[in-house]
Amino acid sequence: MINYLENLGENSAMGIARIFYKLKIKPLPVTVFRFLVAAPVSIYFFSRGKYLYNVIGLLLYMSLAILDWVDGALAQLYNLPAGTKPFGRLVDYNLDRILMLIVLGSIFYAIKNLPLAIFFYSVYFFQTVLQYEFDKTFHLDFERYPEIEKKMRASNHHAGTGDLLLYNLLYVHHNSVTKFCFTISYPLFIGILINQLPITFIFIILMSAIRSTGIFLIMSKALKPTKTYSTLADSLKNYKPS
Repeated sequence: MINYLENLGENSAMGIARIFYKLKIKPLPVTVFRFLVAAPVSIYFFSRGKYLYNVIGLLLYMSLAILDWVDGALAQLYNLPAGTKPFGRLVDYNLDRILMLIVLGSIFYAIKNLPLAIFFYSVYFFQTVLQYEFDKTFHLDFERYPEIEKKMRASNHHAGTGDLLLYNLLYVHHNSVTKFCFTISYPLFIGILINQLPITFIFIILMSAIRSTGIFLIMSKALKPTKTYSTLADSLKNYKPS
């Protein structure tokens, strides 16, 4: 369901991107414009601590989210190199993270639960650092994770259930279930709609802890000098960026 909605959004974004492309609008201005509009809107609505304001903020945030797909579609139309980190892609990645932190900070300000906020940000920071170390160790980035799955499928040994579970914890956008459970956006959207934000944050913390454990286990297996009997670990050991 989530993947279907995202595909629908991406198709709509491509139509808008083609219009922007004809107008010679580059991806970076779209990225910056979205951030400059979404940041104050998020602070204003989500910091109020009232259900109606939260829902309005959510609807506006989701409306602006299509621009995130638009700048990606524009990058394709301008033939920007995939899998690289030019300035525009770096700005897009960091502004997305900053915007999410602004949304979260505004909500935490409204619900006034400092211990939960500290715990949440601690887990979030740990997972971010762990993910960075994982990518750095194996010369990967988020867009290259599917290449690991291809190596697993091409292996002479079929991936076991454990490897498949760990891979889904690594590449959470692999399907709708992991996307909902192990990202922040989708549980947060539901939490806003049902007006159960503290419980939602506890859920996100638990899922983040599970994912961090999975990434740590993958690293531990892949860095062992001895045979691991793990298709996922062997695929990471033998991985070379294309």
